[in-house]
Amino acid sequence: MNANSNNSLAIPTIVTSSGGEDPPIALREDLNNDDTRNPEDAIIGLQIMTGLTNGNVRLDYNNAGVDVNQDYQVGMAEVIYILGRAAGN
Repeated sequence: MNANSNNSLAIPTIVTSSGGEDPPIALREDLNNDDTRNPEDAIIGLQIMTGLTNGNVRLDYNNAGVDVNQDYQVGMAEVIYILGRAAGN
């Protein structure tokens, strides 16, 4: 790993629209867009950070309100937030 790496994956912006409606607000912790908050989302985040996979990340990641620190990357901030919510915090 090089010195400039921050162990996160930039997710490209993908916007889809079927008309003039705003997309529904996503669950903030729902990385994989299965409409649930669960440890699977944290596992996906950790896999992405470690380079094991590019993950099963929702296509509208950047626009769905899932990126907790608005850096357009799945990283430690998202994993910590997901785990905190799973623990009831």
